[in-house]
Amino acid sequence: MLEASPSEPAAQATIVADARPARGRASAASVSASRWLPAVAVSMAYPFALHGCVAAVHAAQASAGGVRALWSLSVLVMVALTLAPAALSLRALYAIRFDTGASAVAVRRLMHLGVAVPPFYLLCIRVADLGALVGGTASGLIAWWGVWAVLGVLVWNTGRAAAPTAAEAADERAGRLLSTPAGRSRRIHRIAVVAVLATFLVAHLANHLFALWSIPAQQTAMLALRAWYRAIWIEPVILALFVIAALAGLTRLGRLTRSQGDGFRVLQTASGCYLVFFLMSHVWATLGARYQGIDTNWAFASGGEAGLLASDVLAGVLLYYVGSLLAVTVHAGLGLRMVLLSRRVRSAAASRSARLVFASGTALSVLIVAALLGVRLGG
Repeated sequence: MLEASPSEPAAQATIVADARPARGRASAASVSASRWLPAVAVSMAYPFALHGCVAAVHAAQASAGGVRALWSLSVLVMVALTLAPAALSLRALYAIRFDTGASAVAVRRLMHLGVAVPPFYLLCIRVADLGALVGGTASGLIAWWGVWAVLGVLVWNTGRAAAPTAAEAADERAGRLLSTPAGRSRRIHRIAVVAVLATFLVAHLANHLFALWSIPAQQTAMLALRAWYRAIWIEPVILALFVIAALAGLTRLGRLTRSQGDGFRVLQTASGCYLVFFLMSHVWATLGARYQGIDTNWAFASGGEAGLLASDVLAGVLLYYVGSLLAVTVHAGLGLRMVLLSRRVRSAAASRSARLVFASGTALSVLIVAALLGVRLGG
């Protein structure tokens, strides 16, 4: 899900308009831990923020008067804590956007995981439950903390274990190895994404809007659309397109995290990383449920026909969905901007087109989230 420079390196000066060459040189010094350790800390605490948010919502619903107001304030605090990993990770990514040293590359990649914490956490829980070494929530928490601890140590040691010149030489060699496949993957990724949008995603998101009117209306639209995208000769193609788009996007990410970029690049790669983990987690959950004979209908997606407000999984699933909707909007808008720039469209016009996608995508996201929360205009 990654789109980058319209033609590399020809359009680099256009895309990275605010890049400063002096800051873009590879730095021998390690990136300060204060840039990224806070994001790692709040990412490790993310499960507690989720559970705290659910508990606070239930307590607020069961209370009245001043006590309810206090619990409602606690809900806002917990929501802020669940958003903290993405906010601090984006802050770190923006701060080091011009640094191409080995330490900055490692930090940049770790911070992309920080942005993708909601789907990354659910995926980690599902993998841990598959192993069931400890059982229940404990296995997921141990796996989650273990992943972040190991990655944190690796990033901390990057640039310290070897002489700066050796590290920079290795980074340059790896960049050359990635350049050819990454360059080819751009077109593959773009074609796969457009195909996914045309064959599945647009219709799938539009189907969610019917739930804003009523559940029966959504059910009718869903069954009609399933005749298309669950057809025995169509569904494997759609799944293959998802895999191709994700693999090509990750290849692009490996290349782009080695180079400097502007704020648009930060948002583009971060939203793409979020979508890759969301797809892995969401497809795993959906296919797993279908294998068990569970109908993956609106009740499955929203925690029940009453919506997420009445569900025990409110905090985790709502943030997971909202993040995916915003990531699709941001990534599609910035992808369109890159395509327009590659066609020699003026930067101002390309940016306006991206903002139009942002605005329409945000409006669509608000309507879908309202439906997920149980709003029904048709009664």
